Amino acid sequence: MFDDLADASPPYSSWSFFGADDRRGTINLLTPARVAAAAKLIRTGEQLGLDYAVNAFEPYPTGTRPPTQHHVFANNEFHRDDWLDSFYLQSTSQLDSLRHIGHPAHGFYNGQSPDSSELGIHRWADTGIAGRGVLLDVAGYFAAAGRGPLSAAGGRRPLSAAGGPEPLPAAGGPEPLPAAGGRELDAPFSAAAGSDYDCETTVTLEAALLDEIAAHQGVTFDGGDLLLLHTGWAANYVAKTPEERVEFNTRNRSPGLAQRTSTLRWLWDHEIALVASDTPAVEADPVGESDFRGPADRPPDRGVDHSGMLHRPLIALLGMAMGELWKLDELAARCAATGRYDFFLTCKPLNIPGGVGSPPNAIAFM
Repeated sequence: MFDDLADASPPYSSWSFFGADDRRGTINLLTPARVAAAAKLIRTGEQLGLDYAVNAFEPYPTGTRPPTQHHVFANNEFHRDDWLDSFYLQSTSQLDSLRHIGHPAHGFYNGQSPDSSELGIHRWADTGIAGRGVLLDVAGYFAAAGRGPLSAAGGRRPLSAAGGPEPLPAAGGPEPLPAAGGRELDAPFSAAAGSDYDCETTVTLEAALLDEIAAHQGVTFDGGDLLLLHTGWAANYVAKTPEERVEFNTRNRSPGLAQRTSTLRWLWDHEIALVASDTPAVEADPVGESDFRGPADRPPDRGVDHSGMLHRPLIALLGMAMGELWKLDELAARCAATGRYDFFLTCKPLNIPGGVGSPPNAIAFM
């Protein structure tokens, strides 16, 4: 349990839990037995890719990752080859390695030097990542409660008698199941209580809200799960025109996990091996109230200010794998159509020794 880590060194870290020589963090929770059990979730064999295309998020919201340049050449008329320039490995759907973020007081995961390649993405690429994926559909939950998000046509999906949205077409899959057994929805927990859900705002996802969404979907956690959070942010961004993206980036906000110790406790106690979302940060952005600000914080010379961010304790102390900007809308629709929110999930980052990040190359198998 998370509270058992209070006496760890550093406090509330997994460094001694996984061992002094560990370089893989919470991916260690994906035991062979858990992976084998997860593979049994494949029923229809339908495959859903969870990566957006390279340059899908241009201009990149933080302005720190220029577009990738793709070049094709030929040595003769029956030959083609290609290469990339300016390929920022976290400029589209991405997976953060444990080398990505350090803690201002305790440094990088398991005491590694920031200049060491020991925590690179190759540690996960060597084996790949596979296990039970679980989707929590944040946007769908608020829609079921009658609080958005608005559809592309400008109206909400019609509500069923049970208070949830009418199920989407099953597309040849199993018959849709009533949401959470057809019970009435409880009032959602949210920093945005009383207003419609809007993925262009900072909606803070507290631990209590995660439990409420899971209960509504009928989801339980088995340990070693790969948690995906669908907010609708990425699909909303890529649907914008270039001019609309430029305007939005002047006021960029996104829903995400609360910067609270209770979030760390929830993730650790549920034995989450990886957490990913369709937002730029997984956590609420910008940071508001946070349990993680400290005297060692200082504004950076350049780039994003990580002060108060969940990234620091989650990656550097707990060693948890994090993914951002995953393509989750189609997966959310399929889960809503079938009433099943778990599936077999694979992730195969690029094998770049010492890499700080990589496209996840993620696939959900239904």
